[in-house]
Amino acid sequence: MAAMAYQSYGSYSGTMRMPEQETPRRRRPQNTECQLLSDTENQALFTAVGQNAICLSAGVAELLRASGGKWTRALRGVIALVKDYDRRAYFLRMIDIVTGQSQWEFNVYKGFESVIYPPHLLTFEGENDAHVYGLNFSSPKEAETFKDHLDKRSEQEKKN
Repeated sequence: MAAMAYQSYGSYSGTMRMPEQETPRRRRPQNTECQLLSDTENQALFTAVGQNAICLSAGVAELLRASGGKWTRALRGVIALVKDYDRRAYFLRMIDIVTGQSQWEFNVYKGFESVIYPPHLLTFEGENDAHVYGLNFSSPKEAETFKDHLDKRSEQEKKN
């Protein structure tokens, strides 16, 4: 009888399945260029960052390490704030643009905080090694932008 009702009235008495609501996926942000680099150098930066990672901010800088009450230069290159999707974490990576290699990597740990000393210097502490690090940026604008991205990351962490 139900089949007949279906044929004559075009109605269906069973449960209807609605298409599942897909949660909208966030679009991954695009790589952010370093303002002091050429297009070719920025492409080398993005290649060095990796395929399943995004450069959120970058700047030409020196990596400094505090030792005995003074700063010691450890490296020079392009510092990148990287969101690594494979490792599900954020990192600071010092990239050598000439070789395309990451020279240093620092996990942006839970509770990470940084301080900026205008116009160029950004400082932070290591999580387990009790060292204080500094990033001496070539450009005050890049230092400020980098700090803003680190602060956004901290705010997101506090919300979750």
